[in-house]
This record gives sequence, C-alpha cells and structure tokens, in this order.
Amino acid sequence: MNKYDIIQLITEVPESRGIHDDHRPIPREVFCEVKSVGRREAYEAMSHGYYPEIVFELAQAFEYHGEKRIVYHQTDYNIVRTYETQADTIELVAEKAVAK
Repeated sequence: MNKYDIIQLITEVPESRGIHDDHRPIPREVFCEVKSVGRREAYEAMSHGYYPEIVFELAQAFEYHGEKRIVYHQTDYNIVRTYETQADTIELVAEKAVAK
C-alpha cells in the first residue's frame, strides 16, 4: 500500500464551559507513509479487542507528541499503539474510531 500522504494528529485541549468540562480538538498536519497492518499483528490485536486497520509511518519521530487521534481523508482513527522503527521514524497503528 506504500503511499505518501498527509494526516492530522489531533490534540485534545481541556476547555471548561460552566459546569461541564469539554475538549477542543486542535489538528496538526504531518506528512506520513501509509501502510497496511500485518496479518499477524491484526489477528493478535483482535484477540485483545482492537481492530487495527492502517499504519501511518512518520519520517521524523519527534513530530509525534503523544496524540491519541488521527484524521485521514475525513475519517477519524484512534491510535492503538506506536512503534519506533529506527532512530528517527515512528509507526502509528490505528483503528477506525467508533462514533459516539
């Protein structure tokens, strides 16, 4: 699937609104390589209740700041796990977010 694209990493910033606390999403665009999830990893994750569908590899690991959400082609994804592949790259394994 190797293809270069842009994703939005979403930072959730707490925002107080009266008696309710809310979170305001702040998107930040980064370049990545889009990859498929390996079969073995997918099956192992499914046995633990996760359904990874896609891997986003950032060329510079320092661009990832611990975000939990990604938007890619107007689809929301939750990050299942991260994996630093080399000294300066990181893979973000993601599954589609369930609508609330």
